[in-house]
Formats: sequence, structure tokens, C-alpha cells
Amino acid sequence: MDVSGIRPEGITQQAQSGAANLYSLKPAETAPMPVDTVEKSEQGLGDKLKNIGHKIRNLASARPETSGNSAISSPFSAALGGGISGFVSGGVVGLAGGITGGVVGVKVGEKTGSFSKAILAGAATGAATGAAIAGIVAGPAGMLVGAVVGGLAGAAGTLSGSRRAITRDGVYGGTLAGALIGGPGALAGAVAGGIGAKAVTGKGRVVLGALAGAGLGAAMGAIGGPAGIAIGAVKGALTGGIGAAAGPVMNQIQRNVVESASEKLYQKIKPVVKPETLSPAKKGALAAVAGAITGASIGAIFGPIGSVVGGLVMGASSGLGVYFAGKKAAKTQAAMIQGANFAPQPELPKNPAPTANPA
Repeated sequence: MDVSGIRPEGITQQAQSGAANLYSLKPAETAPMPVDTVEKSEQGLGDKLKNIGHKIRNLASARPETSGNSAISSPFSAALGGGISGFVSGGVVGLAGGITGGVVGVKVGEKTGSFSKAILAGAATGAATGAAIAGIVAGPAGMLVGAVVGGLAGAAGTLSGSRRAITRDGVYGGTLAGALIGGPGALAGAVAGGIGAKAVTGKGRVVLGALAGAGLGAAMGAIGGPAGIAIGAVKGALTGGIGAAAGPVMNQIQRNVVESASEKLYQKIKPVVKPETLSPAKKGALAAVAGAITGASIGAIFGPIGSVVGGLVMGASSGLGVYFAGKKAAKTQAAMIQGANFAPQPELPKNPAPTANPA
């Protein structure tokens, strides 16, 4: 659910080399090797497992073009992430609270530069929105539940609009874990996943996410009494810990897969389309197609509806991300060119000192 879209996460133009492969010699051109120097190429099971692990680590590692960090935060990502997280656990009430709370929280964070103020503003706005919607739908008796659901959704939306990819990924992981586990504390996992992902190490993310999830889950489950507190704390800890640890890995793999798929699509159309004619919108369209295919495949875990939602969400986030990144890069390049053209030139000395001739 990453829609920050400031850095290109989908398409890179790799330099294409026309040089021949010097190592692809024909059999007749290959000199015979002595028998005693021929080494066996078979690998054992241990080596094969190591290679598989190495490939997985590479796939889960951030590349320069797919790190996912944004130069600025994104209200659009906040609305999308908060709305999805809220809807998964709270229906229409969570949807409304996540959208309004996420946008307001990001705006407050951009103005103040304070992480805590942004979260509080997002949660307060989401709570007010959720209480109002629940009051209309269910009457005064439902306002308390609506406030809790909307507040958590607003906080999740605020975290989803962060410029740090790892924070957004934590929210995504917590939301996905909450959808799988279900019940009280599911929405708390989205918030806890984003908070826990701020830790530096993997173990730290699990611990911080679990602690935050347990507290938020218990608060959310308090509506159901002592039993609800215990259930909410356990499920919140599970979703928060899993989300904080697994979310960044899963989303980074998705970003790398989308980038590779977009590059393959780009190479397919390159013979008929000049690279310099690809505008940010066209690059974004390629990334959207690749993202939609990836998202639909992952969303299929939840059935046909999950496949459709996953395709739409990842397609939109990937496409918009590449589009806005391209627009920003174009503006930056234009500013650099203008600065180079109109920057004052250094003045040369009128009578430069003579220099010694080199030996």
C-alpha cells in the first residue's frame, strides 16, 4: 500500500550493452581441458539451500531504485492506507475514520515535524469521524465503538502516509496479519506494525510491535470487558509483532518484483517506442500493470474479492508512485539545467601568475 510515489519504485532504465558475450564460445573453439583439471559442477543439498537463501535475501533487499523512501510524506497514501486498514476491521466507520484521520495526521506532521503530534492528530480526527458515523448508523450506543475504531484507523492512516517506506510497510504487514487473524486487536496491529517497524533491528521490530500491539489491542478489546482485554492484547501483540517484522520484507519483495516486471514490459515495447518519449504517465502505466498483476496474485489468498482489491491497490500505488517520482525527477533536472545555464561564471584573474613547465 505504498502510494508515496516520490522515488521511482517501478521502472529503471538500465544501460543496454551491444557487446558480444566473450564467454559464449562455440564447442569447436573451446580448447580441451586436461582431465585432471576438470572439476565437478554438481552442488550438494547444503549448497543449493544456501543459494536459495542468498537469492531470497537479495530479493528482499532494497535496491537504489526500489528503496521506497519518499522525499516527503503523502496525504494520498495516508487516505488509501488508513481507509483500507479501517475498512478491514471496522467497515464503513473504520473507512471514514482512516481516510480523514490519515490526511489530517499527515498534514499536522508536515507542519510541525513531530511524529507524536501527527499520530495524535490523526487518531483524534479519526475518532471524531468514527463516532459521528457510528452515531448516525447505530445511534448513541455505537459512538464509543466508532470512536475507538476510527481513532485507530486514523493513526494507521497517518503512519501509512509516512515518507519512510519501512513505517508504511509495517502498517501493511499489520493490516494483512490482522485480516488473517481477525477479531479484536486486528486494527491495532496495523498501528503497532508501523510503530514497531521504526526499530533498527529485526528483533527490535518484533518486540516493539508486539508491545505496542498488546497495549492498543487491550484498549480496543476493553469494550468487551475483561475477556475482550485479554483477547485483544494477545491478538494485538501477534499482529503488531508480525506486521513490524514481516511487512518490510514482504513489501520490499513486492517492490523488487514490480520493478523487474516493469523493466521487462519496458523492454518489450522498446523496439517500437523511443526511450526518451516515455513520459512519467507512460512509465506509471507500465508500473501499474506490473503492480496489478502482482497484487492480484497476492490478494488471491483471500479469494476473488481479495484478488480484485489487491490488484487495484497495488496497481494504483505502483503506478502513481512511478508517475509522481518521474514528475519530481523532471522538475529537479530542469532546475539543475537552469542553474547551470544562468549561474554566474567564476571570474578569471586579470594577470594570472606564470606556472612552471612540467618536467
